[in-house]
Amino acid sequence: MKKAHTGSYQSIKLVIFDCDGVLLDSEEIANEVEIEALKTLNIDIDSAHYQERFAGVTVKNVFAILAKEYNKSISTQFLKKVEAKVVDVLEKEVRTIPNIEKTLQEIKIPKVVASNSHFSRLSKLLTIKKLTQYFDGYIFSADFVKHPKPAPDIYQYIAQKNAGIS
Repeated sequence: MKKAHTGSYQSIKLVIFDCDGVLLDSEEIANEVEIEALKTLNIDIDSAHYQERFAGVTVKNVFAILAKEYNKSISTQFLKKVEAKVVDVLEKEVRTIPNIEKTLQEIKIPKVVASNSHFSRLSKLLTIKKLTQYFDGYIFSADFVKHPKPAPDIYQYIAQKNAGIS
């Protein structure tokens, strides 16, 4: 029988949290709004396929990929309307991941959020769910970098800012 690791984690200086699916149960709710918006453009994609193919991808990039595949034009105005609708629905329906507040309270080292969500959405939802207090203002979104996750840009940005690390 293999022993569990009993070493020290003192070298860990920072914990980086994603938001969707880690702090907030928001991804499926947002996906449904986005799928409905795509239907208005005659782009029909089922929820399971959308989730499997685009989990963690920014809405802007998802819509750009699908616009190209379906030979559609998607305006910035349309994207803004979709984002506003997503935020409106999430404000009413989003839930925190079970036990996340307890987990955040127990982690005694600095914590940050790194998400592909728009900063305005991210900040608003974390505030509504009273989670901002655990991050000392260190909330970062894809809006801060040129290339969103899975590219390493947001993590490099956080490292350059020395977010939460003295």
